[in-house]
Amino acid sequence: MGTADGQHYPILEKILAAANRASFACTPAQLAELSGVGTVRRLDHILQSWGEVTTEILLEQLSRRGLQNHLSREESPLNPQAAPVNLDFSQPAPAPETIRYFSWHGPFGECLVELAGDRLLRLGFGHHNAWPPKGQRIEPGPPPSCLTLFEAPRQRQLPPLAPTSRPSSFRRQLWQSLAATPPGALQSYSKLALGLGRPGAARAIGQGLKFNPLPWLIPCHRVIAADGSLGGYHGQTQSCHPFVLRKQAMLLWELRP
Repeated sequence: MGTADGQHYPILEKILAAANRASFACTPAQLAELSGVGTVRRLDHILQSWGEVTTEILLEQLSRRGLQNHLSREESPLNPQAAPVNLDFSQPAPAPETIRYFSWHGPFGECLVELAGDRLLRLGFGHHNAWPPKGQRIEPGPPPSCLTLFEAPRQRQLPPLAPTSRPSSFRRQLWQSLAATPPGALQSYSKLALGLGRPGAARAIGQGLKFNPLPWLIPCHRVIAADGSLGGYHGQTQSCHPFVLRKQAMLLWELRP
């Protein structure tokens, strides 16, 4: 999938916010003006530099109709044979002195990882109020073990994924099932609940996604509403909230032809 230019993500946020305000029903020229980019040529340059994306792809793929079309292509919500990651919840909590934090600019803004030895404990984007703990040293990244974090699943070489959280059996099942969803394969909250044998548990699924310790690798961004709307991200539902814009960026990254 290539390596994005992380420096372009703040501008991408403005472009996505403008597209949301227009409900993705605008021309490339209108989007260039609404986002403050200026010209279609510059708009295309930014999208190409970020992730080899065209303006037409952005407007088509992230529209409600475009996302709904991707939902309708999926015959089964879960595909265990395509699992890109394996989760290990059995590891004991690491000693505090073994934990290291790394931060760098990735395709979805600031990326922060928590590692203990060769184990990846947690992954996040942007700013968090309680993580990492105050006073912790954050080293410039990415660390060598995360160089392929944003590559296609079959091209990733990741450290063992060992979240320190101890989820309920339902959340563990939810996260492991999501890890088996191939890139670009979207599913609805209701269909995911049905696939987990918990019809009617869409609200519980939303809460489980909110506390995902490894977003992107446990791809909660691939779960949207049945009508093609995004359905929120990490507890936020406003279309121009940074969390929701990041969900759209992740989808765009994976839905590229």
